[in-house]
Amino acid sequence: DIENASGERGGGKDGGGESGIIIGKKKGEAAQSKTDITKLRTAIQTLCQSCNPLGRCLEYVHEDLEAMAKELEHWKALRRRKMAELAEEEAKTEASLFTLHQELALAEQDVADKRAQIRFFKASMVKN
Repeated sequence: DIENASGERGGGKDGGGESGIIIGKKKGEAAQSKTDITKLRTAIQTLCQSCNPLGRCLEYVHEDLEAMAKELEHWKALRRRKMAELAEEEAKTEASLFTLHQELALAEQDVADKRAQIRFFKASMVKN
């Protein structure tokens, strides 16, 4: 290699210039090119084999998206119905509780009145 390199710089021993070195390089490059092409071919085949299942899956993506959109609309509609039912039940509960709260307030007022009467009678008994 050192002789070839020095021959390249100095014009070579045989006086033919760089032809020997270039031919040697071209032969090495051809073998390397064949190896590279084989590796590239193998890599492309592997890539295609890997991508084919992905391509088949992508064919069904639109159908899946449509199904998911329909399901989402179903759940949204169900939520709206249930929220309306909840609001209706809360209104009914509030209405029934309103009357119970009024009854409770009347009962508490009666208890307070009775306690006041008891205090009054105790005070009158103490005076006697």
